[in-house]
Amino acid sequence: MADLNAGRGTAGKLLKDEQLYNDARAAIARFNTAAERIDNVVAGAQRGEGTVGKLLTDEALYSNVNQLSSEGVKLMYDFRQNPKKYLTIKFQLF
Repeated sequence: MADLNAGRGTAGKLLKDEQLYNDARAAIARFNTAAERIDNVVAGAQRGEGTVGKLLTDEALYSNVNQLSSEGVKLMYDFRQNPKKYLTIKFQLF
């Protein structure tokens, strides 16, 4: 215990080093600030604010993206079945 109180050894230094304490407090403050900012962004998105919020809450946009995805799948299937419909290769001889 005397070594701890005197700040000797690893545990003693951890308990008595004021700079380490100050650094830890600063790191915790930065973490809390970052967490608060993330909370604000998430809350805004849940309210439909910003691009992400609109993507998450707009039913019409969701339907359009869903339909676009479905049409893309159909196009890929059709392309695989009939690539000549979409590609034209011409050979020119001089």
